[in-house]
Formats: sequence, structure tokens, C-alpha cells
Amino acid sequence: MGFFDFLFGKKDKPTADFKQLAQDGALILDVRTKEEYDAGHIDGAINIPVQVIENHLDEIRNYNKKMVIAYCRSGRRSGNATKILNKANIKTVNGGGFLALKEILA
Repeated sequence: MGFFDFLFGKKDKPTADFKQLAQDGALILDVRTKEEYDAGHIDGAINIPVQVIENHLDEIRNYNKKMVIAYCRSGRRSGNATKILNKANIKTVNGGGFLALKEILA
């Protein structure tokens, strides 16, 4: 378990859960900036930066997914996004950092 995993609670979700959630049709949400997203992202992910996520709650709901997996570069922004979305009754888990989640979902 890494430092960010400890801070942001990823330790509570085994990595196998992310793969299963994705296979079950979870929405993969990249909360990094557009520039970061354009430089590389997980296939099928949509990009809504965490700074504007509260303005896109209806858009996220319209995907009609049972679960959202949010990710960023390190897990910090996706942790913030996870809190915002769960508070808005959108079931979300923090997928942590881009590279680690990409490897898990491969």
C-alpha cells in the first residue's frame, strides 16, 4: 500500500474490484485537465476536470451507469471528485492514479 493509497482510502478496494467494475460497465472518469487527458488516458474514459465537475453532475447521471471510477494522476483529485459525486448520490470509487489504474484495467 502506497502513501496516497493510505491517505485516500484506496486500500479498502482491492485492485480486482476495479477490473470487475469496469467489466460490469462502470463509467471511467478522468478528472485531470484536458491537456493531461489529451497526453494519454484510459480507453473509453470521459474527461471532466475536477475543477468543473459540479457543473456536470447531470451529464454524469445521464450515462446511466451503476458506478463511476474516477482517476487522475496521483489519486488526490480523483479523491476530491469521488467525495463530490458521492455527495450528489452518484456512486463513485476513487481509482487512484492514471498509470496504476491503466495497468489494472489492461
